[in-house]
Amino acid sequence: MTGLLDDFSLIDRVLEGNSHAYGLLVQRYQSYAYTLALRVVKDPMAAEEVAQDAFVRVFQALKTFQKDSKFSTWLYRIVLNQALAYMRKKRPEYTSDFPLDRPETQEANQELLREERKMHLDRAIAGLSTDDRTVLTLFYFKELSLEEMSEVMGQPANTIKVKVHRARTRLARALETTMKEEVHSLL
Repeated sequence: MTGLLDDFSLIDRVLEGNSHAYGLLVQRYQSYAYTLALRVVKDPMAAEEVAQDAFVRVFQALKTFQKDSKFSTWLYRIVLNQALAYMRKKRPEYTSDFPLDRPETQEANQELLREERKMHLDRAIAGLSTDDRTVLTLFYFKELSLEEMSEVMGQPANTIKVKVHRARTRLARALETTMKEEVHSLL
């Protein structure tokens, strides 16, 4: 590689006792781990905790990593398991970041519309099952392939493909419901 060590080289160095190499792995993947955790747990502080716990588990289990898949796939599986374990302990609360105090200008109106759409999407996603949120996050936000998702979730790629399709369908229905409820509440 061009000056950067690949994941497997870093793992070998960690296993030889080089703690700096593990720091490089964490630095390389911390934002991905946090983002995945946040999509599942819906709480920034909890997502940080989940990501940190996942990295501790990764460090403890690194010697068992077989290198037959990408490190990122293995890491995402651990983060996902940590996030799901957190969710079993605590039910997420929906919070809105819809800005109410913006001036009424054309640009501000466009921003309000984007924020409103985001709010509806967040609300619809929050109403989905954890499994649906997970597959949508991995597929659309993490842009993992079906094969990578298959490794992360421990299920066949065809099953994942069906799950993504069904989750999209349920998300579309949830958005329709949310939007209709908003329209009826305005009338």
